[in-house]
Amino acid sequence: MQGSALPTICRRLATRPAPSETKGSTLPSIPGGVATLPRPLEIPGNALPSNSMPVETTLDKVTFATNVIRGVRKVFAARSFVWVDGKKLSPDDIIARFEEQLAVLEALRKASIAYDVALEAERRLRKPMHELLMGVRRSVLGELGPNAFPFFGWNKPRLPGPKTTASKLAGVQKRAAKKRSG
Repeated sequence: MQGSALPTICRRLATRPAPSETKGSTLPSIPGGVATLPRPLEIPGNALPSNSMPVETTLDKVTFATNVIRGVRKVFAARSFVWVDGKKLSPDDIIARFEEQLAVLEALRKASIAYDVALEAERRLRKPMHELLMGVRRSVLGELGPNAFPFFGWNKPRLPGPKTTASKLAGVQKRAAKKRSG
């Protein structure tokens, strides 16, 4: 089984101070307390902690199961039973369990392919469906007016409120500030 190599966190260990530097306690003190030390699970820029297990891929699982099936057929074929974790199992039972795992992995692979195909079909339809929706909205607005929007589950278009001198001045100041900064 292959895993991905993950970076390790190297942290300098606390060193014991010289006896002349200690005042009553020989234990090293950590400035700021223990809570300020970096946690070993936090690696900037890495999604996985350094002590995580390597990810076992589907290919690893299929290879492992087929190797076990091959090994059981080769080594345990002459036996009538094998003791596995205190249970008496026949070689056919062991093979059946691993074949069941292979069947589940194959069904998962097919479902994943079907999901990917359906997702791609939905992605192709996004833009045409959005354009159709906007056309229907424009048609409803033109023919029936904004009061018909709730029948389609849409919110009525909001009209801008009355303009006051203060709001106009605020807009002018905001645009001037944006122009200065940008």
